[in-house]
Amino acid sequence: MPNVESDGPPPRDAWVTEFRRLLPQWESLRDSSKAIIPISISRVNQFDAARLDVEMSAMLKEQLVKVFSLMKPGLLFQYEPELDAFLEFLIWRFSIWVDKPTPGNALMNLRYRDERATPITGKEGIFSFSNTFYFSISIVDKFVYDIQSVVSFPYPSCQL
Repeated sequence: MPNVESDGPPPRDAWVTEFRRLLPQWESLRDSSKAIIPISISRVNQFDAARLDVEMSAMLKEQLVKVFSLMKPGLLFQYEPELDAFLEFLIWRFSIWVDKPTPGNALMNLRYRDERATPITGKEGIFSFSNTFYFSISIVDKFVYDIQSVVSFPYPSCQL
């Protein structure tokens, strides 16, 4: 505390000395507002969001099947893996790639960010490498598995 004289006004530069004394405290408070808030997301919420994504994809697929209902029967079954991959690609492209949540995550109000990159750049979200990796693991891998299943068992009656 600065000296307080009870018999007269404070010195002319008292505000300057007080400002210099309080400036570090003010800057530390200002910088603390930019602090990264830790995110804890329950695993159950993540599973629920993933399940909602699967349901939304199934709803899109159902609508697309209705569009092609007047076509030759079995024609759409022949291209089912490609159709599934295309629908998953559309969901990925218009949600994750543009740094938006998937439909399930949006309904559950979940948001992810790259914890390693946030303090450095201040940009929240997941970067393009992670997006591309997610695409290759979740969509391309599933597509390859589906194609392999179709090649192994060309007709649904052959599946065990």
